[in-house]
Amino acid sequence: MRKDYSHIDIYRGSGGDSDHFLGNLSVAKKYHKVIYMRFLDPNQSYFFLEHDSLIEDAKGRTVSIMPSPIAGNVRSEGLEYELDRETLKLGRNMGLRNRAVKDRVHIQYSYGCALMFVSNR
Repeated sequence: MRKDYSHIDIYRGSGGDSDHFLGNLSVAKKYHKVIYMRFLDPNQSYFFLEHDSLIEDAKGRTVSIMPSPIAGNVRSEGLEYELDRETLKLGRNMGLRNRAVKDRVHIQYSYGCALMFVSNR
């Protein structure tokens, strides 16, 4: 019997080694438009953002947006340092180590690809 899934949670996906972590991100990037994958590690969760994403129960958490390799026209609501039509580019500028000041964080971007990292607390 075949079952179709739209969402999977992957526990301890970093595997404790940097090459393992990057390999898993590479696979996730390849399939993120087909299936939503959320990685859950002891300190944080991470996932590829939809072009319009909402994160609930976020207040007080550390939030990072990492372009892969670019995310354009990024806007945020609910972060200490809001993004307003920013272009994030790997190796240039990234939205790392921000803090959620509201329970709901809304992220939108127009083009490219981006990862979201959210601390567990």
